[in-house]
Amino acid sequence: MSARSGTRTTLPGEFLDRHQSGVGKLLGISLPISTRQRVVAQLGIEPEHLIAHGAVHSGVIMTLADCASSYGARLNLPPGRTTRALESKTNFLSVGSGHTLRADARPLHVGRTVSVWRAMVFRDEQRVADVTQTQIAEDGGAMDGAVSSVAMEEGVRVPSGRAVAPGYFSQAVIDERWKQILEGAAQVIAAKGFAKATIREIAAAAEMPVPTMYQYLERKEDILYNLYKYFMTDIVTALDRSRSSEMPAKKRLTSAIRTMVDVFDKNHRFIKLMFQETRALTPEARQQVYELDAQYITIIRELLSDAMRNGDFRVRNLELTANFVYFLCTIWPLRFWSIGKYGEETVTKEIVDFVFHGLGSKGTRTRD
Repeated sequence: MSARSGTRTTLPGEFLDRHQSGVGKLLGISLPISTRQRVVAQLGIEPEHLIAHGAVHSGVIMTLADCASSYGARLNLPPGRTTRALESKTNFLSVGSGHTLRADARPLHVGRTVSVWRAMVFRDEQRVADVTQTQIAEDGGAMDGAVSSVAMEEGVRVPSGRAVAPGYFSQAVIDERWKQILEGAAQVIAAKGFAKATIREIAAAAEMPVPTMYQYLERKEDILYNLYKYFMTDIVTALDRSRSSEMPAKKRLTSAIRTMVDVFDKNHRFIKLMFQETRALTPEARQQVYELDAQYITIIRELLSDAMRNGDFRVRNLELTANFVYFLCTIWPLRFWSIGKYGEETVTKEIVDFVFHGLGSKGTRTRD
């Protein structure tokens, strides 16, 4: 039977000949289960050469986990492609007891170029280690050891457009991890620019291992898109509260302007990056950003339209005016170096008065 069938089989000789210099083959590892979504590798351990002072040698544990994860990653690739471990993280949990060692590996993320597998290693029925491994796909002959891991990370080219994360993580965990990534990315990109920032530097700033980051993204461009998404979603959510308010139309527009300035103040690093790095987005990601942008421009248009129907002022071109109002609010983070001395409250009031005066509103001086 083939390894893909899911029945017990020994690991293919070709795979083991190249894996860990043949150590896996020498140990006699077998595969009770081998599918694209789960690989179980196991071996019988002999105390005299695999166990020291009651504990299984760490190298044996790591080899077994590596065999399972590597083979699982390879099963998900088209013919002619192979994998190489980019980085591994091992957490040894206990010594355990028994004479059977088993690694149960499942994918956390499977991409066309990068995949992340987690192998839980058991000694009989007691879990003794967890090994998370990031695999990078290569052509069958592309095994140039001179290529650095950093170069491989930055050279990953796979489809983008959405954030990825392990399906079994709670949304709260996913959100917290992305917050870490984005905070770290904002620091690094602001200092070096997107083009010069590396995945390794962003991971270090986010205080997160590179393999963990690859559970949530497939390439560096995903980080930039999610910076935009994180910021823009925050604006849309906040503006929607102003739109849904029971206040009169004019006060709802005032609330929206205050909301935008406040959100820009809290996320000033992100909006600066938005204006600096849009060109670095992929065409697909740029289109998605434009769609997010259209959402909050639509909300501003509706607020202007409601105020106009209420007779508060006249608007000749709703689309243009909505864009003017939005961009005027960005003056707070973008020109803070010049106007910061006046304080957020004063600047916000002046923006509201400027907008209302420009639209011909009576009693333009705000007291809110």
